[in-house]
Amino acid sequence: MISPALSSQSAVRCSVGPNGTAYLWKHFFWQQMFNGLTLGAVYGLIAIGYTMVYGIIGMINFAHGEVYMISAYLCAIGLALLSFFGVSSFPLLIFGTLVFTLVFTGVYGWVNHPG
Repeated sequence: MISPALSSQSAVRCSVGPNGTAYLWKHFFWQQMFNGLTLGAVYGLIAIGYTMVYGIIGMINFAHGEVYMISAYLCAIGLALLSFFGVSSFPLLIFGTLVFTLVFTGVYGWVNHPG
């Protein structure tokens, strides 16, 4: 049996599985297509970063990957903290990441170059 929420979507074709669950194949396909393009764009950015570093200094700097890893962990922790406080907003997470980056960069510059 298809739930009323799923049956109201006439543009998406649903097939019913053996245990009564509805599969939204078209929605699943486009979601996976978006996921693949997003992951490919992230891989492309990392590759461009490695290429630029290698082109400038002539050697591979593997610390470049650590920056992406730490950023991903900080975003995951920030999203978990926002969810813990009842705020589940991805744009707020992006804005918080921007503010944190600006504050961290300012403090880092102030500590290393006080004058």
